Amino acid sequence: MNKRADILLVGQTPPPFHGQSVVTAMLFEHSWPDLEVERLRMAFSDDLESVGEASWLKVWRLLCLILRTWKIVLTRRPEILYYLPASPNMAPVIRDIVYLGAVRWFFPKTVFHYHAGGLDKFVRQQSSIGWIARSIYGGADCSIDVNVTQPPSGEFFKAKQNIVVMNGLDVGEASRQRPKKSVLRLLYLGLLCEPKGVMEMLSVASELKASGVECEFVMVGAWESSALEREFKSAADTQEVAGMFHFKGVLSGEKKWQAYADADIFLFPTHHPTETFGLVLIEAMAFGLPIVTNRWRGVPHVIGDSGCAVLCEPETPKETAAAITQLANDRKLRDEMGRAGKYRYKEQFTKAQFVSKMAAAFGEILAAD
Repeated sequence: MNKRADILLVGQTPPPFHGQSVVTAMLFEHSWPDLEVERLRMAFSDDLESVGEASWLKVWRLLCLILRTWKIVLTRRPEILYYLPASPNMAPVIRDIVYLGAVRWFFPKTVFHYHAGGLDKFVRQQSSIGWIARSIYGGADCSIDVNVTQPPSGEFFKAKQNIVVMNGLDVGEASRQRPKKSVLRLLYLGLLCEPKGVMEMLSVASELKASGVECEFVMVGAWESSALEREFKSAADTQEVAGMFHFKGVLSGEKKWQAYADADIFLFPTHHPTETFGLVLIEAMAFGLPIVTNRWRGVPHVIGDSGCAVLCEPETPKETAAAITQLANDRKLRDEMGRAGKYRYKEQFTKAQFVSKMAAAFGEILAAD
């Protein structure tokens, strides 16, 4: 008979590439020398545009996931189910209700790892499925938040324990290939969508142009939709800032690290309702980039008191442009902020630190009565 597993990890790994899938992949790839671990990859979305959407293909994949879970339960009898609850949208919440309703009762203990914020608020607002969602997500042995939240994500669902384990990752290396005295380059990396502040960058660009700040915006990531892409480019033409923007699409591996290495400032004007962490922030820290971002949800906790970032109020393009202008005119300040970011990354956000904290959490849950 197979040796009993300590834990079954269930989660989405790339593709598509986003913060949650990248972090989950690190847990899947880790060897876990002190634990018997089974891994089960969710594969509902093949690209970012389909994340959160319902389809018959996803229904089929959900049924297959349930059957594969049952097989692992019968052969390895895991003690803990580790699962990442849905974002606050109807289709993924219904997916969780079906999946957890079919499998959770097989496991003596449950760990929920919340990467997206706002699920508790979404469930409160649902008159039709709210009661069953509260039951499905309720009473986890441990609720893990990736950042400080008030209240903790698991509190509404009456988790027995609520802890914070901030994300971490190993960042690649690349040397700058652009001349130091070239045009100031602002880098944005992430999903190109309105809640990440992408449309506001047009106003930021207009402010910078009017102030005589010579710069360019390098935009790395996929568009949320072709309609938004058309809207952005039309507005950029109208505001006569189209030449300031350069779109690189989705970059990974060496090409992504090179984009960081060749940038001067990292720009992340998010006001996304589910923003909890922002892995791109710690990637920018690792490359020594000064950061201009927003005082929004989990972002200030990632930055801490490091001094590596200027925090602006959300949806304030003039304030963002002013912060960029200050950095554009003060090379010494940019260098100081970059060094502060590198130090914070090494002290707080490496992969080894993250995995060690997760292993400790799993060990405590296994040892608890």
